[in-house]
Amino acid sequence: MKLRIGRRKALAGGFSVLAIGLALAGWYLGGTDALLAVVLAAVVIGAALVINVVVRVERRLRSGLYPAISQNLEAFAQRTRTELKEDMGESMLAMEQTLSHEVDRKLQRPGEQAEALLRAINAGYTRMELEQTRRLKGLRQTLERVDRTMNRQFKHSPAEIDALLQVHRRTALGDPLPLMGGWALTPRGLLQAIDLVTQSHVSLVVECGSGTSTLFIARALELKGSGKLIALEHSAEYLARTERGLQEHGLSEIAEVRFAPLEQIDVDGMEYVWYDVSTIADLQKIDVLIVDGPPGTTGYWARYPAYPLLRERLSPGSVIVFDDAQRSEEKEIVDAWRELGGLSPLPSSSNDQAILRKES
Repeated sequence: MKLRIGRRKALAGGFSVLAIGLALAGWYLGGTDALLAVVLAAVVIGAALVINVVVRVERRLRSGLYPAISQNLEAFAQRTRTELKEDMGESMLAMEQTLSHEVDRKLQRPGEQAEALLRAINAGYTRMELEQTRRLKGLRQTLERVDRTMNRQFKHSPAEIDALLQVHRRTALGDPLPLMGGWALTPRGLLQAIDLVTQSHVSLVVECGSGTSTLFIARALELKGSGKLIALEHSAEYLARTERGLQEHGLSEIAEVRFAPLEQIDVDGMEYVWYDVSTIADLQKIDVLIVDGPPGTTGYWARYPAYPLLRERLSPGSVIVFDDAQRSEEKEIVDAWRELGGLSPLPSSSNDQAILRKES
């Protein structure tokens, strides 16, 4: 409970107390001694002083202490508000920076992915364009090659027809007649091979690859009355087909088709795919070697091993008939054979064949 006494009320009360004290002192002075009167006067004066002190203290409290406390409280509140604002400002700023960074990162990642996707799409279109260009170039080269082949065939078709008639007339091979085409020797090439194998000194003919030519050459040897034909074949299907044709025409005793699977072999330190060499182990004194296999698709320089491997088995003066000699790879093989030595070229009546003679 706070003490609140007005100044005027305090003064009036003090004088009232003083008047009552003086009255009492007079009453006592009339009947008591002087010492008692002095004591009473002192008590009255002390009471008045106490009242005055109380009044002054209350006035000071109201005029000085409360404002100081109020100012301190106000300063504290202001400082608290400032600190709170600063703390909240820093927190909000940090939160804003964090959110901004996260938003940028989230937004940037799809952007990077989209950019990478665009780069991949552009690269894909570039590869597709290059691939289409390559395919068109290959198609154009194929068409040009077909065009050259057709022109060559039409250009030489009268000669090919004449050669085919001669082959049938000379061999008189009965029905069913084998069809020429595909990988078989051309009529002019086959006619040239027949001319070579029917020479009197020829006793052994080796053919790399079998097919239509095998039947006609075997028939030519039969009509000559001597000679043996050994054909190497890596395809079981073609082997069975050729053997069936030989049996149908009664030529199995003259021609033999050996199954010779293709395998990796070493020739002068280089690897090639060629026939199983065990199938030629017994061949000696070969008079005519017809090279029409393996197919060029089986490997680079697929027909090259024929001469290095059979060189020592060739008879002196023997002849090599190399088919498909108009192709660039086969031309390289012929040049490589001649660099090995021991071969000299002979005139050929067929543009598709190269004829080489072993010198000794």
